[in-house]
Amino acid sequence: MDTPGPLATATRTDTTISVAEDGPSSSTSSPTNLDRPTTPSSLSRSTTIQVIDTRPRMDGGAKAWLVVLGSFLIHSFCFAPTETIFGIFELHYHDIFPRANASSIAFVGTVGSAVTYLFGFVAGIVADRFGFRATALFGTLLMTSSLVLSSFVTQLWHLFLTQGI
Repeated sequence: MDTPGPLATATRTDTTISVAEDGPSSSTSSPTNLDRPTTPSSLSRSTTIQVIDTRPRMDGGAKAWLVVLGSFLIHSFCFAPTETIFGIFELHYHDIFPRANASSIAFVGTVGSAVTYLFGFVAGIVADRFGFRATALFGTLLMTSSLVLSSFVTQLWHLFLTQGI
């Protein structure tokens, strides 16, 4: 199938246009020509419009695949610690805090998942104000620092502050 290039041609046909025509002027008519009869007529015209698409074409290439890779990494990093692999963290936290209740440790993951979705509204506002790149960079630094800090916890409530929130 042959696809058109950035230059495309569109054709528009107006079928009926009502136009008022002036009659012949005479020396006896008034200066405003209000006495002249007007008769509507139907005209048919065809107009050809040339549309030039000046937007850059995103048909693949290295830049497009880097965007896909970046999106994959951001999404997997945001959702993996709170939803996908929290069970691995939970087993490790049972070893570190043997006296802690299993539901208390599971609540850390619940809070982390809830905060991830609730702060999506805030992230949207921040992205509108500061741009997507700055927002993604800030979120990446925040998530990385909180996971690193969670490796140094000594009490369970520290996990709520670092990994949960």
